[in-house]
Amino acid sequence: MAVRQVFGSGISICGSIVLARILSPTDYGVFAIVTFFVSLFGLISDVGLGASLIRQQETPDPKDVAAIFTFQQLMMFVFIAGIWIASPWISSAYNLNSAQTWMIRIMPLNLLWASFQSFANISLERKLHFPALARIEITQTICYNVLAVALAVLDFGAWAFVAATLVRTVIGALGSVWLSRWKPSWNTEFYRLKGRIRFGMMYQG
Repeated sequence: MAVRQVFGSGISICGSIVLARILSPTDYGVFAIVTFFVSLFGLISDVGLGASLIRQQETPDPKDVAAIFTFQQLMMFVFIAGIWIASPWISSAYNLNSAQTWMIRIMPLNLLWASFQSFANISLERKLHFPALARIEITQTICYNVLAVALAVLDFGAWAFVAATLVRTVIGALGSVWLSRWKPSWNTEFYRLKGRIRFGMMYQG
């Protein structure tokens, strides 16, 4: 884990230095605006339910995991629909052009993939498979920085961040699901969330 932290941070710092030399402050600003709204609603939609699965001492019931996963997926779809509807007003408030408005609409798709990685990582964390988590994170960091720099050189502007972020999340989701052997399943028995919601809200708060 220590090696992962040092190596990953080193790559990120180098990538940030290169990107800062290539891209304009405007590109950074646009991406910051888009990321802010996506991260904010992603935090709200998570409700800390994933943390409740890691916290419990006994092995989680697969039906509980499926119910929480289903609930979060529904929350994500509601959030994505809300972003699509609100994107014109957000763009107007920050004087974004039509191309930048599409960034606001596309970036939330990142959360759908991130939810798959999140649940697969829960399985890895409960089994203390930290080497696997480290390999996934380092791979994500390398892919993100290489792609972001390459697209920035090709003059994609803020889209370099958007594309690199989506690719990083997809790679992380696929890698985590594969290494954890976790299989997504659906369950609409949302009464199983009772008791977890309170903990999750306190945790997120």
